[in-house]
Amino acid sequence: MEIITTLLKKLKQNNIHISLDNSDLKVKFNGKALPEELLEGIRNNKVLIIDYLSSLNNNSNKIIISKIPDALDYELSSSQRRLWVLSQFEDGNIAYNMPGAYVFEGDFDSHCLELSFHDLISRHEILRTVFREDASGEIRQYILTPEAIGFSFSYHELYGTDQSSLEALIVSDFHRSFDLSSGPLLRASVYHVGDHEWIFTYTMHHIISDGWSMGVLIREVLAYY
Repeated sequence: MEIITTLLKKLKQNNIHISLDNSDLKVKFNGKALPEELLEGIRNNKVLIIDYLSSLNNNSNKIIISKIPDALDYELSSSQRRLWVLSQFEDGNIAYNMPGAYVFEGDFDSHCLELSFHDLISRHEILRTVFREDASGEIRQYILTPEAIGFSFSYHELYGTDQSSLEALIVSDFHRSFDLSSGPLLRASVYHVGDHEWIFTYTMHHIISDGWSMGVLIREVLAYY
């Protein structure tokens, strides 16, 4: 790679500007003709130059987010603060429940799925986050341990239950409010509804997730499973 950086330095010294044009090289030169030595260097090292410039472009497009120092509690983002305030009003809490459901057919291991959720919660601090007042009365984020968050997987044996009753039970669970101060702000249930048929449901509060990230988290659970 030193050969490439040396060549690019020589090109710059001769007012020769080289850049990427899609997957090819673009050369700009103010003189009448490129010096033969440098032209030969470009020809012989074209692939390496493209790789080098591509790596620079990729690195420049990366956004590095530094991990904030560990603390007892953390400030809320502006959107979290807004959601917390709105959740204090009557029916405001359940308005920000984000539910979803999957149907499993065939062999199914509810214990394995539950373990997948516990792995997910251990991995992602946001799933162990609660929102409480500190000593000064300010709402702050607190990250609990996996044990302290108290997540439990709910299993329901509803074999033979009629469709309308089943739907009513699931919708009722979707609309159950969360306690933002104690958590967990995620819950999951499995309903055994027929021969080799289960309905897996989950609900998160919007204060810890959005539609896109919730989809990512659930795909991660299913990948663990």
